[in-house]
Parts: sequence; structure tokens; C-alpha cells
Amino acid sequence: MLLRYGLTTVCILSPLIFAGLNLFAPQIVGGYLSQASAELVTYSIGAFRQYSFAYLIVGFNVVIGGFMTALKRPVPANCISIGRGLVLQSASLLTLAALFGSDGLWFTPIISEALCLCLSLFFLRRYRQQFSQ
Repeated sequence: MLLRYGLTTVCILSPLIFAGLNLFAPQIVGGYLSQASAELVTYSIGAFRQYSFAYLIVGFNVVIGGFMTALKRPVPANCISIGRGLVLQSASLLTLAALFGSDGLWFTPIISEALCLCLSLFFLRRYRQQFSQ
């Protein structure tokens, strides 16, 4: 039941946060780069918008990782956590940099979170199969 609440909350808030970040990207970036050139600010707004796609997925990984932790399933919980924080981020960063150069770097979070979501869903499905038996 609580997993459903968490996932429902993510389904509602993720698109709202994504839309808000995109809508207010100039103001957010401007707050950090108030002394920067107009060219840098324009580039940063585009990069920020690319980066913000990760917010559509990140909540699912956090909720499922927390769910696995609450169920005392350390292997799936740690795989999700370490995957999000280090392994998948690094692999995505290196791969995208090699393929697309500096422009690909801003898509690292969305790719790594999407890969982590696949991992999270795998663990969740495996748990549900074990639970239903």
C-alpha cells in the first residue's frame, strides 16, 4: 500500500517539477550566474533543461530503493543506490562523452536514471514474484 502511495506521488510530482524547472529555467540559472555573460547564461539554460529530464525518473528509483531498504533487502537496495550514485553515472558519463563530446554530458543523468529504473523494476518484479508464491 505504501509503495503505491509513493509511486503515485512520484507520478504526480515528477511532471510538475519537470515543468516548473523548464518554465523557470532562466530565473534559476540567472540566480546562479548573475555575473556571467549572456552567451554563458543561454548555454546554461539549455543544459539545465536537458538535465531536468532526469527529474521525470529519479523519484521512482528513490522510492523503489527505499522500499527495498524497508523490506530488509540489502542487495537490491544497495544495487539501486550504488547504481544511481556511482556506477551507472560513471558509465553513462564516459560513454556519452566518448560518443557525443561535451554536449552529451548533460544527458548523463537521464540515461543513468533510466538504466537504474530498469534495474529497480527488475528487483521490484522479482520481489513481487517471490511474494506471490
